[in-house]
Amino acid sequence: MSLTVYYHEVIKRDGLRERFDVIKIVNAIQKAAWATGTELDYEVVQQKITAPIERAVTERAMQVEEIQDMVEVALMQEYPKVAKAYILYRDTRNRERAKREAAREQNR
Repeated sequence: MSLTVYYHEVIKRDGLRERFDVIKIVNAIQKAAWATGTELDYEVVQQKITAPIERAVTERAMQVEEIQDMVEVALMQEYPKVAKAYILYRDTRNRERAKREAAREQNR
């Protein structure tokens, strides 16, 4: 008898695990689309972006960064302007996190 394990988990930056939520991906894509004035075809978003990620997450628990990388690649193919906004936002968030971490280290 074999047991099938469905992961559906994301490993967050702090190492904690969280249940995979495709809505978070869709929301991030939507915000990037709004920032560029791009109208999304949600069938394309589902087929080309979220469905492959959902399949990957069922195979193994994935790091947040891996998922974001997959979103970037798919957006570059389907919506280049949205991809640029998504990448810039992600970079801004990474810099903010680094600043917070540096401040915490200084206060120790």
